[in-house]
Amino acid sequence: MQGLAIVAGAQGLLGRRLSARLEQRFPDLTVCPLARPAGDLRDPATWEDLPRADFVFQLAARTFVPDSWQNPSQFIHDNISITANALEYCRKHGAAIVYASSYLYGNPDFLPIPESARIDISNPYALSKMMCEEMVEHLSRMFSFKATVIRPFNIYGPDQDERFLLPSIVRQAKYGDAIKVMDLEPRRDYVFVDDVADAFIAAAQRLADFQVFNVGSGESYSVGDVAGIVKELVGRDVPLVSAEERRISEIMDTRADIAKAQDLLGWAPRVSLRDGLRLLVDSVSE
Repeated sequence: MQGLAIVAGAQGLLGRRLSARLEQRFPDLTVCPLARPAGDLRDPATWEDLPRADFVFQLAARTFVPDSWQNPSQFIHDNISITANALEYCRKHGAAIVYASSYLYGNPDFLPIPESARIDISNPYALSKMMCEEMVEHLSRMFSFKATVIRPFNIYGPDQDERFLLPSIVRQAKYGDAIKVMDLEPRRDYVFVDDVADAFIAAAQRLADFQVFNVGSGESYSVGDVAGIVKELVGRDVPLVSAEERRISEIMDTRADIAKAQDLLGWAPRVSLRDGLRLLVDSVSE
């Protein structure tokens, strides 16, 4: 890769790792990090003075699902506005876009879940991502710029916001008297942040017609499974306490079919859940 790449959302968990990997691997590529201190990404003016880029990695979004229930219309508006501005930039400059979507399959009909599975929106955050995907597909086709959508499953890694489940479990296991969770049973496909960053790079290197790719580990683990691994890694046998409280529209199991990304992108996850959790444990301090 060479030229200029804009990473929108460069201060987020994925944005930081993607920016660093791009800079390390591609000496002929200039990385332009775009994040909140550089301006409001919902404002078209923030995008207007940017230099012409060859690639846009559109990762910027509000992502915390509980927040999406508090003010759904504003949450959706914010995410659509950011992506619409990124797409307008691509239209003007002919830049290719790799868009960070999300899990959109609700409670699936079968496992593992391919990209062709039915969309089943379970929260306002997912709704915003589905709407953005449609914008990416239609505008890229109408204005002839290249576009790829990545649907990451549950991303985790060092320095993740501790409002999210895995870093919350790690902090409680290291420093608390108990690990307290809402529900032990839901299972998720957890994928390490560096593996996700590598998928975005692979997508940018193999841009063709519009495509959608799942990015996950291909395995699923329950909340109880994760807590058990973390306790082993931490070396503290603290009690695991469940409130037995199930969330609205809870999804009980997710597991990505990643065959398409393996076949077309040459990508596969490298970091096991245990190894990734060990890195997460090492990053959490008092």
